[in-house]
Amino acid sequence: MRIKKHLLALLPLLVVVTSRTTAGIASAELMSNGGFEVGGLAGWTVVGDVRAARYSHSGIFSARLGSRLDSGQVSQQFRIPAGSNGKLSFWYLGVPGEAGTTSIVATLLDQNGAVIMQWNGRVDYRWHQAIYDIGSRYSNQTLTLRFLGEGDYLHEDIERVFCAGSDGCIIRHKVILYTVYAYVDDISVTY
Repeated sequence: MRIKKHLLALLPLLVVVTSRTTAGIASAELMSNGGFEVGGLAGWTVVGDVRAARYSHSGIFSARLGSRLDSGQVSQQFRIPAGSNGKLSFWYLGVPGEAGTTSIVATLLDQNGAVIMQWNGRVDYRWHQAIYDIGSRYSNQTLTLRFLGEGDYLHEDIERVFCAGSDGCIIRHKVILYTVYAYVDDISVTY
């Protein structure tokens, strides 16, 4: 008789644990290759100059968007299940350039191509996280997440002085150009 009482006492606990586990499983990742850890851009539609780069927020890779001569864009479609809310999260880094044109823009589009959210990132040598709640009114629609980046350049002016005895000194200048980029990483949409 005592064994039966213990089993009956445990039954509600098992039901609670089971229902919490089921609720935890309901949340799922909707983006493919959001961390670019396959070492490439699989799962993304690419336009312009975009590369998987060994410069990341976490892991090894991120997506490098644009160059000094061309912009770069990646996009991916996803669908939030009916009646669910979504959460978009991503990390970005923009390196300031000389012309002030290094930029990164994230756009979330509905199934008709209308802008749900458009966001311009800060460009300041640091990784930043952006989070956006996608309301249930967009559930069961095919949404598109798009990132556009434009590169820029920095230059370094090196001055060297060479003195050769009584001939005097010669000053030589050398200018080195560095291309700077915008990066995105750890892109996630869950529901």
